[in-house]
Amino acid sequence: MSDNYQVKKPRNNKYPPKGITLEFMVRALVAEFGWADLGQKIWIKCFNENPSIKSSLIFLNKTAWAKLQVEDLYYWRFGGRPESPPSDNTDKDTNTDQDGTNTKK
Repeated sequence: MSDNYQVKKPRNNKYPPKGITLEFMVRALVAEFGWADLGQKIWIKCFNENPSIKSSLIFLNKTAWAKLQVEDLYYWRFGGRPESPPSDNTDKDTNTDQDGTNTKK
């Protein structure tokens, strides 16, 4: 039995979920749409002029609005955005005023 493949461990980051990296998203979108159509859907210079994965990742990691557009397009095409983690408010006392004082008597 030979081990001809490597299993990549998922990232432990809070986001992106399930080990889906930005590079994975860009590669999937390019495979699905091609550079030309991707550049039409998200108008970013690195998708339209001499596109490459490397230049796209450099730009997207520096530019939050562009990264969000790529993530939104990826989740729209390949599945919905994962649910946000539960808030920490579940264990707090619900009987408090705005100033934080307890209203229980």
